[in-house]
Amino acid sequence: MSTASKPTESAENRTGHYAKFDEYVDYQISKTGSNIKANDLLTTAVGISTIFLGYLLIFVLCDHWLIKGGFGHTSRLLMLAGVVLASLGWAVWKLVIPYFKKVTRLYSAHALEQTSDEMEGSLLNLIALSTLQFSIHWKRKPLSLFLKQILIWPSTAAR
Repeated sequence: MSTASKPTESAENRTGHYAKFDEYVDYQISKTGSNIKANDLLTTAVGISTIFLGYLLIFVLCDHWLIKGGFGHTSRLLMLAGVVLASLGWAVWKLVIPYFKKVTRLYSAHALEQTSDEMEGSLLNLIALSTLQFSIHWKRKPLSLFLKQILIWPSTAAR
């Protein structure tokens, strides 16, 4: 039985199946935002693992070499509870609270621009200009007023 898949169409035969520029930029920005959140998750997991392994190293060294007879049962439980509470606190601070916040499109664009030297602010400018919440009627206004309206922060421009 053959497991070969159906051959895909070549690039020349796929007319009309390409994404528009704005769709491609939006896709890349949203993908970067989800990758940033995944990076935060992995960083927190590594941090908690480091805390736990550091606790084990210090505990074993102190238990076997520094304290004659080792730690008592109560002190062991208290130290373990402290490490668990510290790990939970860090997880809440680094995972739970940021989970309810959204990675902004501007931050995602900035992160994408950091990976390429050719962009030089163009993606960040594109996203900043596309997120303006007010309409710009440049045909009815002089160019200087048009430029001022673009450069003013959206919250102050609405006044």
